[in-house]
Amino acid sequence: MAELREPRGAEAARLLYADAARRLSDFARNLVRTSRDHGPGDYLHEALLATREAERLLALAVVVERANGTTWETIGDTEGITKQSAQKKWADAAATVAALADGLDRDLLRNLHTSSAGQLAEDLDTWYVRHLQPGDTADDVERPVSGYLLDPGPAPDLSTYDTLPDDAYEWLLSDHPWARAERIRRADSGWDAELRNASDVRDWTDRIQGTDLHERYPHNPEIAENLRELAELMRPIADKQQLHAHLESAVPDDVRVHRLREKWVTHKHARGEDDYRYPARLLGPSAAAYPPPASGFRTDTSDKGDR
Repeated sequence: MAELREPRGAEAARLLYADAARRLSDFARNLVRTSRDHGPGDYLHEALLATREAERLLALAVVVERANGTTWETIGDTEGITKQSAQKKWADAAATVAALADGLDRDLLRNLHTSSAGQLAEDLDTWYVRHLQPGDTADDVERPVSGYLLDPGPAPDLSTYDTLPDDAYEWLLSDHPWARAERIRRADSGWDAELRNASDVRDWTDRIQGTDLHERYPHNPEIAENLRELAELMRPIADKQQLHAHLESAVPDDVRVHRLREKWVTHKHARGEDDYRYPARLLGPSAAAYPPPASGFRTDTSDKGDR
């Protein structure tokens, strides 16, 4: 069962940013009604308060960026100011980043009216889901906020996990940490096998081309000629296989899995599932909430094969 880890550093900053966004959204929503009574200056007062909430969100955005290693130069360019001006404008950011290195302290949590960072994250989950509208792309995400804090624990041995069932293969293409690790393991294993095979074929062709076949088969010139032709045929194939394995093994997992998801969606559409889209719940940090489907765990010893 996945558990929430204690957010520290950039993760803690990101949680504060999410909470600030919620507060700004709630505050702005209260300004929409036209039936409220207003005295002189009330509208301006409300707008100023909203501006302060937005400025707090902006300051926390800088904290998140700095905690993630974003340079002051990049922050300044985004704001349209110089690096030096950005550092001066958000001088408190460095101290905030340092303070968050150990997580959210009790006083801060008390000010946010919550008992723990995990509780804050789950409260934000509830808030977010409550405000979803029909058609929102993340309507099937169970933990839209706390998902990035999920720790599914050490990965089990998935080397025999059967991805022939649709839901099992769909999961293998997910952002769950276990799925990513297993994809990389299977890909590396596949490329290693392809390289070994190509190397074996190249070695064989070298031996054939370096041997006087007519001397070896003096009474069977047809065998000698067939081996020579086979070696000439196989060598470029092995060279191409070796090059392909080297190139494909260098492709990052996120690029490769994006391609595989596109192919999977096309496959589902070709089967008549025109409305299919890859599940949002299996994308992003929240995917850690969804363990591998039971359909992929074999109940017999037969070799069904893997995708």
